[in-house]
Amino acid sequence: MSESGEPTELDDIVARLAAVTDALIRTDTTEFAERYRLQTERDALRVKAAEFTEHKDERRSTPELEAELAARISQLKALRKQRINMTYQSAGGGPAQGHVAAIEGGTINDAVMTGQGAAAIEMRIAEIGQELDRRALAAD
Repeated sequence: MSESGEPTELDDIVARLAAVTDALIRTDTTEFAERYRLQTERDALRVKAAEFTEHKDERRSTPELEAELAARISQLKALRKQRINMTYQSAGGGPAQGHVAAIEGGTINDAVMTGQGAAAIEMRIAEIGQELDRRALAAD
C-alpha cells in the first residue's frame, strides 16, 4: 500500500476489490449512497487491476521473462503432441473412411487445443516475445 492507503501491488488491489465486493453484497439495496460509493470504488479498483496487468512484464527481469517464455513454449509443444496424427488416423479403410476420419480427427484436435487453452498460451508467448523485442531494440 502507498502512504495514502492506495493499493499499489496486484495482491493489494485484488484483496481490496474482494472486500469492496463483499461489502457491496452485504449492503442493503435501499442504501443508495453507500452502494454508489462502493460501486465507484469497485470500478476504480478494476481499472487499476487492468492497468497493473497490462504492464506487468515491464516490472519483470529479462531472465524471468525468458524462463517463462521457454516454459510456455514447452507447454505448447506438449499440447501439440497430444493431437491426433492425421496421417496415421486416415490410413485405414477406403477413401470415404479416410476423409471422415480426417474430419473427426481435426474436430478432436481443435477441441483438445481449445480445451487446454492453446490460444491463451500462444497469446502469452507473443506478449513475452514483444516485450523481449522491445527491450532488445531499446538496448541498441
